[in-house]
Amino acid sequence: MALIDDMLLEARPALTEAPDFSIRSALRRAAGEFCRETEAWSGPLTPIRLVAGRGVYDLDLDEGQRIERVKSILLDGRPIEHVTPAALFHERNRVGSVRGCALAGDGLSVEIVATPSESEAGRVLELFCVYAPSRTASQLPDHIVDRWHDAIVARACADMQLIPNKPWTNPGAARENMALFNDAVANARRQYMTGHGAPQKLSVRRWLP
Repeated sequence: MALIDDMLLEARPALTEAPDFSIRSALRRAAGEFCRETEAWSGPLTPIRLVAGRGVYDLDLDEGQRIERVKSILLDGRPIEHVTPAALFHERNRVGSVRGCALAGDGLSVEIVATPSESEAGRVLELFCVYAPSRTASQLPDHIVDRWHDAIVARACADMQLIPNKPWTNPGAARENMALFNDAVANARRQYMTGHGAPQKLSVRRWLP
């Protein structure tokens, strides 16, 4: 994992006098937007073995990691439904065959619909998700920072440079930084979401102070 504070040091020259906590927040937001738009941070969670009578299970998330969205859910290798909160509410106390599940507890757990019966015990639930950094994350996955580092810093700088009447305000640089970020997002989407092979080569540009 790579430290967000390492990127803070690189953003600092473009954001004179900006508080460190504001830059960290901007970097987390930028990384979250990048992950949401590109699915660059995605994969399966640790499989869950169902227990009879137990409807809620904690998810095995790393520190600073949150679920952005669930891509698919498998029960013994077969797809099941990602149910709505309304369905969860109406079927919460029903015991029977599992037909779906939903995130619960601010995305830190999953609730099964219906609560597994004795015949459902031992079945294996797998969630494939897109992830993003939490509001308190201090690190990001190496594969994202190694490949998309400049884009995340550029997006954070753009966010800060659009704040009016600050020593670091610079709308022109913000536009350039947003263009760099958008180029990287488009390239990353081709790599992670379409499966069309290696990303297209981009001209190297640094974020603008």
